[in-house]
Amino acid sequence: MCGTDLYAGKADWDHDGRVDEMFVIAPNRTIWHDWKNSGGWKVMPGNGRADNVDGTRADAYQRCVWVYVRSGQTHWKNCFYSGTWHNWAYDPG
Repeated sequence: MCGTDLYAGKADWDHDGRVDEMFVIAPNRTIWHDWKNSGGWKVMPGNGRADNVDGTRADAYQRCVWVYVRSGQTHWKNCFYSGTWHNWAYDPG
């Protein structure tokens, strides 16, 4: 885990005080996640690259993870809804 803020990468989607999913950045900048019964770490869909995890947030419609890309000093997000993760999208913040 390279450049990963472990606190920011913890997702408590159902707000019960327990971590439901974890996000980290690998040394090659790929974005990985793990959750109960996942069978181990998986690369996030969308072929994203980042330098740090910024945080997670959920509402009644979607679950999102934000990452930071140092080279452009930009923030990107990917959201899970309708049963799947979607593309990484620039988030001007």
